[in-house]
Amino acid sequence: MIPKKENKNVKEKKEDPLSKNDPKFPKKVKNKPNLKVTILSLIAIIFLVLTFTVHWLFIMGAIIIMLINQKELIGKEDKSEI
Repeated sequence: MIPKKENKNVKEKKEDPLSKNDPKFPKKVKNKPNLKVTILSLIAIIFLVLTFTVHWLFIMGAIIIMLINQKELIGKEDKSEI
């Protein structure tokens, strides 16, 4: 009998230690997109376009919206830790 040659290129499938069926690890929950942050981000993009096309002072509006978004997102993290 001729022994079969093993194909070294084929990788064996190893079971992931963080298996989906493992009760130790909870399933990830998909978060809904924050509508307020999304709308403010779109407005900030409009301000950036106006900055390059109309007048450079429109950048102030984009900066203010950026700070509002940052406070909104950081505030959400603080609430979830409590």
